[in-house]
Amino acid sequence: MDSGNIGERRIFINAASTMLQVVLNAVILFLLYRFLFRILGVAQIGIWSVVFASTALAGVAREGFAAAVIKYTARFPACAPHTLLKAP
Repeated sequence: MDSGNIGERRIFINAASTMLQVVLNAVILFLLYRFLFRILGVAQIGIWSVVFASTALAGVAREGFAAAVIKYTARFPACAPHTLLKAP
C-alpha cells in the first residue's frame, strides 16, 4: 500500500469526523436550548447561557495554557543554561 494514500485517507476521515462533531454539537445544543427554554423561562435561560459561555471560554483558555506549557517545557530543556537567562 502507498503510505501517502493512507495519510490522505486518514486526514480526510479526521476532517469529516470533526465536521460531523461540530454539526452534532450544534443540533444537540439547539435542542437543549429549546428544552431549557420551556422548562426555565427567559430570565433563567439568560443566566444559564452566561454560565455556559463562561465555562466554554474557560475551557478554551485552559487548552491554550496547556499548549503553551507543553511548548515551553519541550523547548527550554534543550537550550543551554546560559540561553535560559536571555529574553526570547
